[in-house]
Amino acid sequence: MKLPTHEQTIAYFDTYFVPINIRKHCFLVNKLANSIAVKANLHGLQVNEELIDRLSLLHDIFKMVAIEKFGHGVHDGAPITEKEIEFWQDFKKKYAYKYEGQVAKEIFKDEFPEMANSLARVSNPYIDDHTIEEKIVHYADWRVLQEKIVSLTVRVAYLKERYPNADEHWDQQENKIQLIEKELEQKLNLTTQEMGELL
Repeated sequence: MKLPTHEQTIAYFDTYFVPINIRKHCFLVNKLANSIAVKANLHGLQVNEELIDRLSLLHDIFKMVAIEKFGHGVHDGAPITEKEIEFWQDFKKKYAYKYEGQVAKEIFKDEFPEMANSLARVSNPYIDDHTIEEKIVHYADWRVLQEKIVSLTVRVAYLKERYPNADEHWDQQENKIQLIEKELEQKLNLTTQEMGELL
């Protein structure tokens, strides 16, 4: 599988003018996912640590395409430069009506096709056959709320508060992520609390 180097991947955050709060979120998801991956391989799961590293870094790199009003709501007070604003205004026009995973697939599919496909899948709530690498990254993302590690209960409560008309949807997603959590706990012989303390 062809992948960008870790250094190349980090450089994409500058290439695509990613705001600092999204960078911090991605970097923390990356740390947690990488820690879980190491633990998984110690238990013989044979996961692709390099793929997990790249997926966890890039899973939200194009998040801005899905944010209507940056600087409001959860992003209230988040710093953003004039260059970032200009870049994302043009970028959102180019990729209108696409989610961040779809954009990532479009951008990386020619050079890194397997990674691009996983980026389109990793955060897609309607996929039921995630690979183990996608499950680890998806789970790590759910455990990171903005820039801190929280329980799934806290994460779901936040989502329901932010999207009050979608409780049924988040209940379904909570059930799915709980199944992934139980699977990882069993395979890694860890408790839920220990899963969030792997850093």
